[in-house]
Amino acid sequence: MTKQEAINLLKESIQKLDSTDFDKIVWTSTTISVLKKVFPESHQSKSEDIGEISYYSVTGDPTVSLQKGKKQAAQFLNEYINELDRFGPETGVNGSANEAVTVGKTFWDVIEKLFSKKPIIVFSTLLGIVIISLILIITGILKFNINDGKLSLSFKSITQNNNNTNTSSIDELSTFCLTNGFKLDKQYILKSVIQTYDIELLGAHKDTMLVRERIIYDLLALEDITKAQNIFKEEYSSEVAFKVERWFGTGREDLLQMGNESKYFVHFDCSKGESQTIMTGANFYYKLPLQDNRDGVFREYRLASNEDLWIYPNEDDVIGKLTMIVSSKDLKFQPISENALMTYSDGQGKVNKDNDAFYNFDQNSLSKNNSVSYTWTKILPDEQLALKIKWQ
Repeated sequence: MTKQEAINLLKESIQKLDSTDFDKIVWTSTTISVLKKVFPESHQSKSEDIGEISYYSVTGDPTVSLQKGKKQAAQFLNEYINELDRFGPETGVNGSANEAVTVGKTFWDVIEKLFSKKPIIVFSTLLGIVIISLILIITGILKFNINDGKLSLSFKSITQNNNNTNTSSIDELSTFCLTNGFKLDKQYILKSVIQTYDIELLGAHKDTMLVRERIIYDLLALEDITKAQNIFKEEYSSEVAFKVERWFGTGREDLLQMGNESKYFVHFDCSKGESQTIMTGANFYYKLPLQDNRDGVFREYRLASNEDLWIYPNEDDVIGKLTMIVSSKDLKFQPISENALMTYSDGQGKVNKDNDAFYNFDQNSLSKNNSVSYTWTKILPDEQLALKIKWQ
């Protein structure tokens, strides 16, 4: 992509800010896609800047807030255009750590611009460039070549690979959610879901197991949502617990069914383009030991008396990322492999994708807390997730 083509794309995004049918969510999604094409190496920070712009105000004039957000967006894009005008388009591509990114102008173009300044500025600038270049060359970060009078600067690309939670950048998850949310005609998307289970043993003989489940949803409305609508349906159920106790969360809840299979709607107000945090929960009571060789209610798993399996049966939602974490100070978890379970459809049938969960053991504390967790990303409707645990 040439410099002018890149600048034209950004100018088109600025012009769309003044469109009569301006939609913040659609504009943000398409602009992030443009930034990924124009800035293959630095798009992440720029996409975050655009994605964090607020066009709404709870207390102020919504028209003023909208114009303020548009002005801020235009300022960002104009800065990106200035960056392109000064340095040219980025020519790197996403790749391995051995790939190089070539940037810069011809050597003589740089010298000509420098000598248009005062001599003291020229000397200071050249000295600074020499010192910084020497440091970068010594450390192996920078390499340069001069071919046909052109100075080519090469930086070794540095990639970081931590764990499964970093497999997708923030802007990739946002684009995934928005694209599929609109495609599937959803009224909202879930940017993230955090599902926690805290296990405690009760009674003099520690023969009752209490599991406190809490779920935190980070929701983004794609349409206006009001408390009068039955949109957000929640369900907690167990075929093994002798009691399921509903925990009241952050929104008004209208009960549909109670007992070991509780169903209810959560009601809330949320304007299009705004975020809403929803928290729900339930307490599950079990008699120990659990039945051996019982049905795991997921695929064809059979569970031992010291095993359990917690499921997120996603039927309808588009989710950016979902984290499950099971913790306890009374049970000592035993590491097992491929216990973070996922079942999805590839268009031809059901596919199982299983990974190893992450274990956290507190070796130094008297509390003896430990946990098992995993994070999945880019989740679509009808994709089922589960976390299997085992204790000593």
